[in-house]
Amino acid sequence: MERYASIDIIRGLAIFSMVGVHMAVSLFFDMSFMTGLGVLVTPLFLMVAGTSCELFSARRQLNTYKLELLSRALILYIFSIAGLFFGHLFLPKIYPVFEFFSLGLIQLIALGYVFSIILPLNLKFKVLLIIIVFIIAFILKVYFSHLPSSFLPTYSRLFYIVYFWFGQIVYAFLYSNHKLLTINTTRNNMYNYLSIILVSYISIYFIYLHIFLNNFNDLLIFLLTSGFYILLAVFLIFYIDLGKRKVGILNLFEMPGKIAFTIYYIHMPLIFFFVLPLYKFFSFNRSTIMSIATIFLLFLIFAVIEIRWRKRKYIMGAEWILREGAELVRRFIIIMKHSKFKD
Repeated sequence: MERYASIDIIRGLAIFSMVGVHMAVSLFFDMSFMTGLGVLVTPLFLMVAGTSCELFSARRQLNTYKLELLSRALILYIFSIAGLFFGHLFLPKIYPVFEFFSLGLIQLIALGYVFSIILPLNLKFKVLLIIIVFIIAFILKVYFSHLPSSFLPTYSRLFYIVYFWFGQIVYAFLYSNHKLLTINTTRNNMYNYLSIILVSYISIYFIYLHIFLNNFNDLLIFLLTSGFYILLAVFLIFYIDLGKRKVGILNLFEMPGKIAFTIYYIHMPLIFFFVLPLYKFFSFNRSTIMSIATIFLLFLIFAVIEIRWRKRKYIMGAEWILREGAELVRRFIIIMKHSKFKD
């Protein structure tokens, strides 16, 4: 099965940013510039998850992909509960609350899978959904700010699902039926695509400034992250997927990107129980340069692990558990259906 290096690289960049944000916010490393990127990490993860979901569905038979997506959604939800439980148990300062429906990143991806099952695959319908969600968010923000405080945070987390849908739209435009992958791979074509996208987003941004006057930050963040995602995807498709070029620094993101799900679950314990004690033992300062060097060192280690682990198909890793667990769930559901049919 062909893998798109562009998707793995973007996934690797997302997990790299997440490690940096968590080091800055939770462990107080001197990386104030990373805290500002915190609002971009979850959207980027959800967009690449939406693109990957569509890629996964396109490679499955039409009559079985919904069952496989449902199986994956169930496994992801179990993963999220287990992660929150052990996080709350061993890292209570970082995970102070245990909730069954936290609508964190993994649960949002699982919810995106569920929506992919029950909603039409029509591209126009997904665009319409995003517009509707933004209209609802704007109305709530402007006219219903007096709603109970317990409701608005829940909706604000649920709002992030638009990024998953946007990732699916990106798949339809760039990857579906190799639409972008079949064009001439000249540098001028790449520049033309990037220019059109950049001009379009700048125009939309100025329209946003004129209409909303910077009062609707959800839309601004969406414009910034979705624009960045498209520009990055187009550049990587031309330069890496089509050009077949190998760039060392991008490989550093591509290889960990293949095991991003595993890294997502182990990076906080690794930093908290390994990196932090090392800093204290050797009296390292938590400066910006040292912090960035630490992240790159961790990613170098992750890249080496991925290379050696690849031959074993990432056995016992989160990706392996998701794949094998979803297959078991799928078979169990099929067996249950057949047994009911016989009865």
